[in-house]
Order: sequence, then structure tokens, then C-alpha cells
Amino acid sequence: MRNLRSILKLAYPVLWITLVSLGCATADPDRIRSTQSDETGWVEVRTATGFNWSEAVALMPEAVDRIDRVLRNRAVYRQDGFGFGHLMLGSGALYPYHAHASPEAYHVLSGVAEWSVDGETRRVGPGTTIYHAPYADHRWTTVSKEPLRVVWAQWVPDGDRSGMLSDAVRRRGASSTGAFLAGETRSISILPTRLSAPVGEAGPGSVFDEMKKARTRARSREASRPPIRAFVDAVGVPWNTELPGLRWRAVFGTPDLEWGHVEVRGPGTRKIPASAVPWLLHVLSGDARIEAGDDDAVVARAGTSVVIQPGELVDVRFEEARQGGWDEVAPLRAFWVRWTPEGDLGYWARDYFLVEPMPEPPAGATLPKDVPFFE
Repeated sequence: MRNLRSILKLAYPVLWITLVSLGCATADPDRIRSTQSDETGWVEVRTATGFNWSEAVALMPEAVDRIDRVLRNRAVYRQDGFGFGHLMLGSGALYPYHAHASPEAYHVLSGVAEWSVDGETRRVGPGTTIYHAPYADHRWTTVSKEPLRVVWAQWVPDGDRSGMLSDAVRRRGASSTGAFLAGETRSISILPTRLSAPVGEAGPGSVFDEMKKARTRARSREASRPPIRAFVDAVGVPWNTELPGLRWRAVFGTPDLEWGHVEVRGPGTRKIPASAVPWLLHVLSGDARIEAGDDDAVVARAGTSVVIQPGELVDVRFEEARQGGWDEVAPLRAFWVRWTPEGDLGYWARDYFLVEPMPEPPAGATLPKDVPFFE
């Protein structure tokens, strides 16, 4: 175990540089306004996270290489203790049990997976959010014929929560008037299921056994926080329809992060209210120009992320309709995330634990290096 700690200490500076630069190469490091996901390539698992993967890379190279064949991951935004990105896992593939310090959440856009968090296993589909508390053991396998496609967020906890509690964006009302996600009705319930993906054996004295012990020690030192449900379904959460052409819903929240869906319809310009905390708008479909603060408008399409600072109003401008009227103008559908600033950045530097061997992926599970996230 002493050797593991030595490797971790030696490799940390390199990984911290990777963390800071990931997903931010084309933006001002002091203020990132927008990014386009297709300009941010997929990265290998070993470099896709701010946590210390060096132990796994050095001591479990076969397991890490197998994961890299079936998993595609990228951060489209990472700054100031918050990260947001995309992940795809091939059909039939497994991402084995692992744990890390910083909390994270995933939201399924398409595909179906068998997902386990601290021993609780559920079958999840489009519209489901999965939450991983600090050092929670989690794994998932894709059970659909299509790859699993999710958005994710990682953040550092214990930030300034006063703004999160004050915002009107938390208000909810009215009801859903249509499916936001393709196949949304499939996620109307999150079904418990038995763990069917293979579980690798890690005998006494193995690297995985040592990692489990180290993870247990790290978890015992973690601050006590109120429990939060690991699985949350968006279907049935009411939409807010107070403003013309705008509806949103908050589908998941912790004291440090809240996220949900928003749909904006033309014609003309629609306004999104200001937030008391920083937030990110990530476009899933549609085309519009998004203006925030005093900056120039961002031409938004699927994969565009726009970061809005506290107190800034947002204008969503639709171009004039072509012949046939406004009914032909597609709405802008987006995922929004709000987070508390000034959290404990020390969480980025803490350990990552891979606590389960990675079996050989099934035939057909491998994903191309340049697989598109948005078709």
C-alpha cells in the first residue's frame, strides 16, 4: 500500500495540469463563456478525470485498456470546482466498480443500463438521473442494443449555498405537454433489478483488494452529509410555464448542484431569468442565438454549452421563420445545471479507486475512436 501512495504523490502534479486544461483549450481561463462539444475530442479513461488514475494505469494496465475500448468520455466544461461532459458506453459493455472523492451525477439521454450504487441496482433509461455520493461504489453496464449516452457533472461540495436557495428557478407548475427526450416514457419507473453483469474476483492481497481497503479508510474520513436518493426519474416532474415560450423543470438537486430541462420556443426573443449562482446551458437540439451579459451572441446548436454568471439575464433569439410560418422553427431544447461556487477544491486532488477487475468486453461492444455523441 505504501507503493501505491508513492505512485499517487509522484503522479499528482501531471494529472492536475491535465485536469485544469481539459475541455478548456480554446477559452479564456478566467472566464469561459461557451464551448462546442464536437471541438473537444474524446479522451482515454486514464486522462478523463481529475482524480488520480495513476495507480490503475500503472498496476492494472489490462483493466484500463479494456475500459478504453468500450468507453468514450469528455469534459466539455471544467472550471472552478465544476465539470460537465458526455459519456458513451458500448452495448453490452461494463464500467466496473470504482469510487472517488468528489460527488457526481449522470443523466441518461438514450440507451438503457443496469446501474449499481453502493449495492443498490436499478435498470435506468432516458430521463433518469443517477447520483454518486463521495466515495460511493458505482458501476454500470449497457443492456440496450444501442450504446448508452449520458451527460455528467462532477463538482466539489460545501460551496456557498445561499444563492441556490433563493432562486425562483426552483418554482414548478403546470404539467408536461410532450416528451422532452426520445423514448421518455420508457423511464416512467426505475425498476430494481438483479446484478447480471459479471463481477470480477479480487482475492486477498490483490491490487483490487488493497484499493478496497484504501477506499474504506477514505470513506470513513468523509464528512457526514444528509443522504440523497441515488436514482431520480424526470418523468412526471411538472414543467414551469409561467413565461411565454419557455418551460423548464428541475429534476434533481443536492445542496451544491441542481439540474433539469428547459425548452424555449420562438418566435422572436425569449428571456430566461437570472440565477443567483453560476449555471450552464447545454443545448441538446434546435438552433438559436444565445446572449448573456455584455458578450456577443453565441450561435447555439446541439452540443453548445453556454456558461452564465450570477445575475446575468439570458436572451434566446430565433431567426426569422422561413416560408411556412413559425411552426417550422424547432424549439431549443437544453439541459441546465446550476452549482454553488467556492467549494472545497481539495476534492479534485483526492484518490480514485478502481475496486473491481474489468472483464474482456463482449463482441461488438467496442466504440469507434470518433463516435459522434449527437447524430
